[in-house]
Amino acid sequence: MRPWYKQAVTSHTIGWTSPYIFYTSQQPGVTISGPSYWPDNSLKGVVGVDIDLKELSTFVSRLRVGKSGQAFIFNRDRDVIASTHLDQYIVREKGSNTLRLPKLDELKQNTISKAMAAIGRQTESRDLSALKEPVFTSFTDEGSEYVAMFTPFPRDELDWIIGMYISEEDYLGDIKDNRRYNLIATVILSLLASLMALRFARAITTPIRQLQLEAQAIAKQEMTPECNINSIFKEIRETAVGFNRMKRSINCYKEELQDREKMYRTITQAASDAIILINEKNKISYINPAGTDFFSISMEEAQGKDISNFIDIPPVSQQKQLPVELEITNENGISPTIEATFSRVTINKESHTITILRDISERCRSAELKKQLVQDLHDGVGGNLVNIKLLSQMVVNGNIIQPVETIFSDIASICDDSIIEIRSFMDILDTKQVT
Repeated sequence: MRPWYKQAVTSHTIGWTSPYIFYTSQQPGVTISGPSYWPDNSLKGVVGVDIDLKELSTFVSRLRVGKSGQAFIFNRDRDVIASTHLDQYIVREKGSNTLRLPKLDELKQNTISKAMAAIGRQTESRDLSALKEPVFTSFTDEGSEYVAMFTPFPRDELDWIIGMYISEEDYLGDIKDNRRYNLIATVILSLLASLMALRFARAITTPIRQLQLEAQAIAKQEMTPECNINSIFKEIRETAVGFNRMKRSINCYKEELQDREKMYRTITQAASDAIILINEKNKISYINPAGTDFFSISMEEAQGKDISNFIDIPPVSQQKQLPVELEITNENGISPTIEATFSRVTINKESHTITILRDISERCRSAELKKQLVQDLHDGVGGNLVNIKLLSQMVVNGNIIQPVETIFSDIASICDDSIIEIRSFMDILDTKQVT
């Protein structure tokens, strides 16, 4: 809501505010501000620097314009920016605590009032808002002749007017009738005042423009060299130091990101599972070496291709972080079983899906073989143990019609069969057909 902020955003360039009373210091001043933009022309922020005008009044009060002449600066709203009367450079509104700059008419300086009246008669208007070049006039005050000059501030950014009056006796003396020298002296004073104002303006605008260029360089990721700005204003120097700290922080962050990217890339490059990054358009943005081996294609062949050209994955709405099994048929006609895991991630404000594929065909075959081994063990060795138990129970109960030697021989034969079957199971396990 600050006027200087609104002004910079609206004008899109460096500009000055009208003079006002600073809230913190209760001193008069102006704010110079300028916008900074990102590469896409969106507003990054506004740099604003407060300029205390009290020092300008102090400077003007020390100027010597002849013996009795004075200089003063005011804006087109007739607010006094600087004058020789330091005790009148700020006034309080009647009936309130509001502080403001005084108007020209409130200085209670009869000579200034007459100078303003003279210039009003010469320009046929008391409105100096249209003043574009220096205007000279003369007037009489208490029997003395004066020459006055009013000139606009030499910078278009400021709507200030420099006023000056001087007694003819101060600078003409015996040659006061020579109007030519009158004008020459006045022009010289005008030039000196203009040069002083120009130097004052450049002391502010030059470092501000440097700060603006520095902000643009940061937006373009140009982090070197550091910003070295010499200025008489503490605020500008502190802003430059802040830019240098920002550059160092961004450089450190970039190095950290590069280290992380290198680490993640190394991990994905060495991973045995296929890792595929798919964008919102179902196109492959990245695939690791295991992924290219998985589909028997090169990195160039996979980049930018639709993932459906290689494998049918569920739509985004059905993708869960839990593993799902898929089947594909490769170029050799083999249909391996694939375990797929999906996770969502946002990169550069665009949604992507990270798909991890793992061939679990061997694991499925191992599970089936385990199941078969258990079944065979149950049917073979388990059945033999049941027969041994039945024969042994018959001997214990005496319910036998065969000789005991025959029964024990049968039990021994069943045990031999069980041993042979167990050894065959062990041979299968030793060949690592089951994992």
